[in-house]
Order: sequence, then C-alpha cells, then structure tokens
Amino acid sequence: FADVGTPLTGAILDSGLATPRYISLVETYAGAPGFPQNAGFDPAFVTEKVGFFANPDIPVYADAQVPAGFTHVPLLLIGGDADPFCGGNQVPLAEAAAAGLNNCDWLYDGFRQAVAAQPNSPHQVSIIDGAGHVPTHDVSGAGAVASDIVDTFISDILAANPPQPFIKGLESLFIGHSFFRPVAQGLPFHTTQAAISVHSQSIVSAGGANGAPEALWNDPAKRAAIQAVLDTGNVELFGMTYEPTYPTTAGYELWMDYALAQNPDTAFFLGLPWPDFPETYPDAATYASFWTTGHDTDWHAFIDTLRGLYPGVEIYCIPYGQAALELRTLFEAGNLPDVTALVSATPPSIFEDAKGHGHPDGILHDLAELVWLDAIYGVDLTTYGHDPGYITDIKALAKSIMDGHDPAYNRN
Repeated sequence: FADVGTPLTGAILDSGLATPRYISLVETYAGAPGFPQNAGFDPAFVTEKVGFFANPDIPVYADAQVPAGFTHVPLLLIGGDADPFCGGNQVPLAEAAAAGLNNCDWLYDGFRQAVAAQPNSPHQVSIIDGAGHVPTHDVSGAGAVASDIVDTFISDILAANPPQPFIKGLESLFIGHSFFRPVAQGLPFHTTQAAISVHSQSIVSAGGANGAPEALWNDPAKRAAIQAVLDTGNVELFGMTYEPTYPTTAGYELWMDYALAQNPDTAFFLGLPWPDFPETYPDAATYASFWTTGHDTDWHAFIDTLRGLYPGVEIYCIPYGQAALELRTLFEAGNLPDVTALVSATPPSIFEDAKGHGHPDGILHDLAELVWLDAIYGVDLTTYGHDPGYITDIKALAKSIMDGHDPAYNRN
C-alpha cells in the first residue's frame, strides 16, 4: 500500500513474518513431532503463492526494508516464544542457540535488531514469554498482555491524528421525504468510490409532510418497517430530516428513544433540506437568506435541545440544503454552465418539477451527496478521485459548504 501511495495508518503482525529465517526453520523442522508443517513442506510454494514480498531473493521483506529506512507505516510485530509455528516447541537451531535465543525469538530477531537500530523508529517488536500462536486471540493470560500491547500501539498512533487511508462504513438507516431520499440513495455509490468499507443502509420514506419523523411514527406501516430495521440492534447511524408541518422535537424523540433502546451506541444526524417552491423567492439572495437564517439559529438550537435531552449521544447536523442555495447563486450570476433553467421538467436544471415544488435535478442531488459524504465520513473531497462530470467543480463547492459549517454541529 505504501508503494502505491496509500500508506496505512498502522499494521499489526501477529505471529508471522515473511523473512528468510523462516525458510531455515521449515527446512529443519518440517515433519518433526509438534511442528505444524508436514515432511516435504516446500517453502518455495509459499513464496510463489504470496508473491513479491515473500521472495527471499528480493530485499523487500521487513528485515531488509526497515534498515533501508522504511517508516511510512508503523508496524507492530507481536508473537509468542512458545509458538509451534516458529519452532517454539523444538530444540533451538544452531543459529538460534549461538545467539542465546529460542527459535521464535531468533525468527524475529533480525527485524527486532533493525527496529532497534533505526533512529526514532515507529515500529515495535513484542515477543511474549510463554505465549503460543496468535496471542491476540487469547482472552486471558498472554492474550491479555498482547491486547494491552496492541491497545497502546494503536493509541500512540491515533494520538498523532494520522490521515485515515481507509474508513469503516456504518450500518445506517435514513428516513425522510423526497428532498432527502434521493441524496440517501446516492450515498452507496460514493462510499464504494471512496473505498469506505462495509457501508450498508436502509431507507424508509414518504412524500412531503408524511416524511417527517413524527408522521412516519404515526403511520403504522412505515413505523413497522423502520422498527424492523432498528430491532436488529445493528444500526450505527440514524439520519432524519425536517418538514415544517411538524416543528417540534416530539417525533425525533420517539425515534431516538426507540433506536437507543435497541442500540445505545446509535449516532444521529438531522439534515435540513433546501426551501421548497424556489420560484416563490424573488432572487437567490432572498432564497439563501431564508435558509441560512433558520439554519444558523433555529436549527442549531433544535440540535442543542436534543443534545440536552440525550447527553452523551452523538447528534449532529448536515447542512445539505445549502447545496441548492449555492447552485442558485451561481446560476443567477451566470456561472453555472451545467444547467439551462432554475426549475424545469426537462433537464438539465437545478430543480426538476414542472409544478415548482423544488425536487432536485441531477446536479443538486449530486452536490448534496458530496456534502453527505464529507459530513458522515470525513472524505477529503480535494483528493476524492470521483469525477462528477460537470464543468462546475461541485466537489470544491461541497467542501466549501462543510468548511463553512459550524464545527460544533459536525460529527465528532
């Protein structure tokens, strides 16, 4: 990964190392009682299967790379000196005996010496006395020691706030209306493009005011569908939106109480959509002022109220409604070449409705999806490789929306 420009945050090597020393061990002990590899085991086939990085004739294995200055990825090598896979239950090899080491200590000693000789090395080697194979899988004894070593290693790395090359996906549930559902539907495409692992999601929606949290609770069929997802106990992120017919926190509280009862670690976001009927606003400035004033005062106060009711629960907001404001401002200034109309049933436009309700056309929900991607997963949109296919740089526009959002209301 480092060679192709994506160095990992760290790597933990438990009871294994591609090193020429292992070949000596296998050649000596294959077939011996207590040694896992049978007689006739040929390490050349291991090299063929693993490939380049296990080839003892090419100095890219850890014992050789660390002395050559490799520091891109902090490595923790952990193992046990009684591990049968490295001959910990066998009489020491002559080379190990000459160094005063047992076989497992000798196997890892080349790497250990390289780490010790490297100035300010980020790497660590911990061989645990009496531990067997893969001590981190042991729940007690040597395993507890191994777990403490691993936890400290991870904590020390994270304390430096390193960049995250990969992001763990969340099992998510999104409920809302037609100004919310299209954005949610587009999120899986971006999580795949951004190499976010195992993102999964469920969506339950209804049109207009029926998509408000309280209305969905009051609808027996929708309520049952949402509760069925929550009843798994696996939902990690629960996203809801807003509809002014239901201006209080009542519906949010009903859903939050239910979700937290199934999984107390559930996080929540509330997304404020753009104002509907955009053509009723005389210009972009008026349209933007209406949303911005409500978002920066009443909406953040709404979030504060919920945070006060649910201390210790992660609750944040996503300003995806601002996407419509930014696009309309550009369009009115003649700086949005990707659309031909503000509202049109015939694309490309910002809003697609012939009746002017304000449903998003392509560029609006594409921009809103990027805002969600940044808000939920912190993807750096300046380096995100996906090309949305517009003349307008909507990745930069989405980044500017999130950069301008009050960080007190972002995800922790």
